[in-house]
Amino acid sequence: MDELKYRISLIEALEERNKTQLDSFIDEQDQWESLEEHERNLLSSKQTAEDRMEDLVSELINDWMGRKSLDG
Repeated sequence: MDELKYRISLIEALEERNKTQLDSFIDEQDQWESLEEHERNLLSSKQTAEDRMEDLVSELINDWMGRKSLDG
């Protein structure tokens, strides 16, 4: 889970950087093409990372609720 949180924070930082630098590019496509391959891969994985985080949170909540009901 920590690795996933780290990945999401990197994606958010990259998005913020891109937002502030957009004026120095012709358009978003120009900016996208200027990114390093690993940056494009990271940005492309955002939805998957967020979905996985949501799944993990749901699993943790379900586990906690299950233990809580067993404790009475």
